[in-house]
Amino acid sequence: MKNTKNFMCALLVCALTLAVIGIGASAKNAYAQNDSGNSALVSVYKNENVKMINAPTVVCDVTGKAVLDNITASQRKPSNAVLSLNEQLHVTGLSGEDLGALADVLAAFDGKIIPVLKVNSQAAANALSEFLKENPEMLDLAVMSETPDLVKYVREQNAKVRGIVEYSEDAFRQNTQDELYGVVSATNSSFANVAIIPQSAASVDNVRYIQARFKTVWVRARNNSAMDVYDCVGSGAYGVVSEDFNAVYDVLESYGNDTMSRMPFNAAHRTLPETHNENSVSGVKAAIAAGATHLEIDGHICKADKNGNREIVIMHDSTLDRTTNGTGAIANMTLDEIRRYKLDEFGEEEIPTFTDVINAMDGSNAVLIFEIKTNDLAIVPLLKQKLTELNAWNKVVVISFYTAILQEMKNVLPQVPTANLNTASMATLTESLEWMGLYNTGVDTTHPNASAEFNAALRDRGIIGWYWTYANAAEMQRDTKIGYTGLTTNRADAYRNAVITVKGKETEKATVRAGDKVRVITTTYAGAQREISGTVIAVEEKDDCYKVVAYYGDIVNLVTQSFVITKPASSEKPDTPKPPEPVVPDTPEPPDEETPAPDGGANPPAEQTPDGGCGGDLATSGTVAAFALLAVAALLLKKRPACSRIN
Repeated sequence: MKNTKNFMCALLVCALTLAVIGIGASAKNAYAQNDSGNSALVSVYKNENVKMINAPTVVCDVTGKAVLDNITASQRKPSNAVLSLNEQLHVTGLSGEDLGALADVLAAFDGKIIPVLKVNSQAAANALSEFLKENPEMLDLAVMSETPDLVKYVREQNAKVRGIVEYSEDAFRQNTQDELYGVVSATNSSFANVAIIPQSAASVDNVRYIQARFKTVWVRARNNSAMDVYDCVGSGAYGVVSEDFNAVYDVLESYGNDTMSRMPFNAAHRTLPETHNENSVSGVKAAIAAGATHLEIDGHICKADKNGNREIVIMHDSTLDRTTNGTGAIANMTLDEIRRYKLDEFGEEEIPTFTDVINAMDGSNAVLIFEIKTNDLAIVPLLKQKLTELNAWNKVVVISFYTAILQEMKNVLPQVPTANLNTASMATLTESLEWMGLYNTGVDTTHPNASAEFNAALRDRGIIGWYWTYANAAEMQRDTKIGYTGLTTNRADAYRNAVITVKGKETEKATVRAGDKVRVITTTYAGAQREISGTVIAVEEKDDCYKVVAYYGDIVNLVTQSFVITKPASSEKPDTPKPPEPVVPDTPEPPDEETPAPDGGANPPAEQTPDGGCGGDLATSGTVAAFALLAVAALLLKKRPACSRIN
């Protein structure tokens, strides 16, 4: 009996081993059969009917067999598919149903959909981690969890793959910047590049806050309704998550040419070097006033003084020679020795420290992109000390050409996002994905290396492309229209008056149709607001209001999230109309006459309704009309929920 048990155990071990080998072989075949020319990369589906500039990537949450079958049967494909795994490496549905072995699902994807492998338990994370170790060629995928530590666990043992953390509404209860930075910090500390947030938290401002700090946002749609998808797209997020990926494509295909859901970040390279001392306090203040969303500023570490203290000195070059009235290497001078000299390109000014720059940013929403110019690893713990002393964690991200610095940031300051300044392009995408995973970092490369194809490849993998250095407004506008999101420029002031966000103004109208003009509030990079006319793209009628999506034409046709236009209380309620065809804007509209906003401005003329009525006896007609209106009102109340009931 004992021998029989031993034999059965051995047989079971062999079977499990063969199963794992089979999974690995099937997975390898699934990746090898793509048509990307590189077996490590997924050949992502491209929807030629989507005309929106850098539209968000489409992520399908595989919640059951019907969803999985739809992926296989549909001509359109999501770029990513979320597959929930159990400890046997089987894909499971929302109710726990077994959808098949991971290998079989990957084989069905045929190397054309990026797998996002979701783990909900330590046992599943263990199984996935071992699977990835046994299949090291599998690069183009991500591990995902609602538990950040599980993502970190898998990523620590399989550094090349990407990470995604999903957050519930509980993470945004107070809707504060502290909560938003908590998402940034937890995501980066988990070695993840994507934060999935619920639609309820995905305002334009919240999404921009997170993405401004090198983390990518995907939004989970509340449901599959068109208006909810419009709302997710209008947030500016880099991805929309839904079990109905075709519903997402239907909305994306409704947008026209030159439409965009997000304007780029405007990073002032060495502040405003054509008009101010570069890397100066005066330049910091001027760049912020001119509309810079970010300040790209360089730093070195100086020699210790007699007390052993070192400082982070803000300067591009390693010496004082070019930009000051002094000479000498920063690394060989104490701060006191350095400050015997002044910046002097545009009048004399004190050479600043890291602390001076942070203090100059006080009161602004700007983010410091701090380039570490030295390979002296001692600058990283010193940076940690400064961030702690100044409580400036939410103000800073880091870039560098030195991979040793990026590794030290990962080790010492894992909560602070970073980007690699070295060459990255479509030709080096595989290599770039590997070092992004290894160093838990992003892409910040020279713009001539970039292309629309490369930018889209990054987007589909949850990575925001940052590019440098733009010399003028023409270059910036050219690449804005391609859809580049991070622009580092010597002319941050060139976008001073460009519109960065557009939001709908809640007003009152009796009827709203696609193509109508509505009031919107635009905000420029420099912070100026105005109320102006926008054009309706889509409408959803409710009992007492319309939910509306619109756009405003500036450099591009920038779209809004959904907003409410209330019906006048006295207006008659018409029969439920057919959903109108969305307007397809082709080219940005010239702005209409400027109206001050949000207060003190002249309101637009009230909407006029045509006169008319029924003939016959006034009393009889009035009675019939009253009953008719009551019947119509009852029908409408049954068919359409009131705006007050919209979540």
